[in-house]
Amino acid sequence: MSDAQLIAAARKGDRRAMAALYTAHSGRVYSVVRRMVGDDHLAEDLSQDAWVRAFEKLHLFRGDSSFGTWMHRLAVNSA
Repeated sequence: MSDAQLIAAARKGDRRAMAALYTAHSGRVYSVVRRMVGDDHLAEDLSQDAWVRAFEKLHLFRGDSSFGTWMHRLAVNSA
């Protein structure tokens, strides 16, 4: 499934779609946060916060950029 299809399903509450988005993008999210904060445990917490925020605000994702880019921005803002 593409990110667009996963996003559409996740917006409807499909937990498998959410898990697939997480699996596809969690490594990049963690990496960017880890580089910013310099601590593994803090990076894990902040990455998790970014994912919670992403799924709460998924209805605001317009698709002007890729989901990965949007998620990167959320992660940076969380850090």
